[in-house]
Amino acid sequence: MRLAIFGATGGSVLSCLTQAIKAPDVTTITVLARTPTKLTDLLEKRNLSIPAKLKIVQGDAKSLEAVKECIQSTDVVITGIGISHHYHHHHHQPPSLSSSVQIAGHG
Repeated sequence: MRLAIFGATGGSVLSCLTQAIKAPDVTTITVLARTPTKLTDLLEKRNLSIPAKLKIVQGDAKSLEAVKECIQSTDVVITGIGISHHYHHHHHQPPSLSSSVQIAGHG
């Protein structure tokens, strides 16, 4: 199985990533991370080395090109992306999944 993961530095999705790293049936894991060192530090704190099947793409989920790079040739997408407290107080309406799909040209 080939996974793409967004929001991997968050608690729940980090746990999913940890399990995916250990799972023999998961052959590739592509993770989009704004700060790859934050992710690698979190994995090291869990006593996990970075396996060959893990590819970390530096980028932002708001970048269509970065998202496309992560999801090409994947079977499953796992996401735990949320809205930060800072974003909530500075914008009136959060982005929606439907608006993101329309931006990507699928809606």
